[in-house]
Amino acid sequence: MSVESEISTERLHIRQFTTADAAFMLELLNTPEWITNIGDRNIKTPEEAKNYLLKGAMRYDELNGISFYAVCLRESEKVIGTCGFVKRDFLEDVDFGFAFLPAYFGQGYAFESAVAMLRFGFEKFALQQCLAICLHENNSSVRLLVRLGFQYANDIHFQPGNELLALYKLNLSGLYQI
Repeated sequence: MSVESEISTERLHIRQFTTADAAFMLELLNTPEWITNIGDRNIKTPEEAKNYLLKGAMRYDELNGISFYAVCLRESEKVIGTCGFVKRDFLEDVDFGFAFLPAYFGQGYAFESAVAMLRFGFEKFALQQCLAICLHENNSSVRLLVRLGFQYANDIHFQPGNELLALYKLNLSGLYQI
């Protein structure tokens, strides 16, 4: 599902990550919101962030054709967040996710990029359903998922002994029928 060309919206474009995005990734991974809601990845240097991208989003896209992508402001090219899909072994369908720098919260960027990415997944790759997982107490992510049309399905553990997560489902074929 590789993003071969940019996905554009009125204010944003979405593109594949490059190693030049290491400073952004270092900042994002160390925000209190990421650490609380997603988990500490223990990435503390620009070189570790570069390797995180190389072994993570960039490699995952190369191997699987889907990944998380850089969400950029169209006007300045500044990377402000990430949005995309991964296929996790323990989930029946692709997992949709997003994360943004706190300075860009509450401005509609997550919704705008999510709609574009979900439409891209349906139109270009015939995704019929996607899932999303998040902590129950991550109120802003839960609100966004519901606004996008996701419905709560059940609770799951990411790994045995880990926190209980809420699993949401979205039927893309029903959402984007023409």
